[in-house]
Amino acid sequence: MTKTGYLIAGLAFFIIPLFWLPRVFKEQLVEKKGELVNVKIVEMPINCITGRRQKLYFSFEYKEVTHSKQLGITLCEKYKIGDIIKLRHIDTLPDIFLFPQESIISDLIASILLSCFGLYVLIKYSAIGNRIKLK
Repeated sequence: MTKTGYLIAGLAFFIIPLFWLPRVFKEQLVEKKGELVNVKIVEMPINCITGRRQKLYFSFEYKEVTHSKQLGITLCEKYKIGDIIKLRHIDTLPDIFLFPQESIISDLIASILLSCFGLYVLIKYSAIGNRIKLK
């Protein structure tokens, strides 16, 4: 790969996770301070057994508004349309719902690590990197 290619890749790795971070910080707030609310499942995947790359989503109603959320195979097999389940939520963040046991820390760490990697590549292949001789 050329130096320009590395710079473009580094820039992408640095900038793209920065777009995820505001959402991750909001999700972390819901994880820490959100209250458990009752939601009604209105739509479930037809087939809970999928390939590794296909994601499963279900739809639910909260305060007469329909939302959707990704779920794993275990939860897909556990719930059915019409079930009332509890999700963690804060009313000031109307589009963020988390399962009670859901943790956001891995998303936060991944975003930060990707940005740091991109910054490292940017510095290494830029004029700054040439001056400080990064290995």
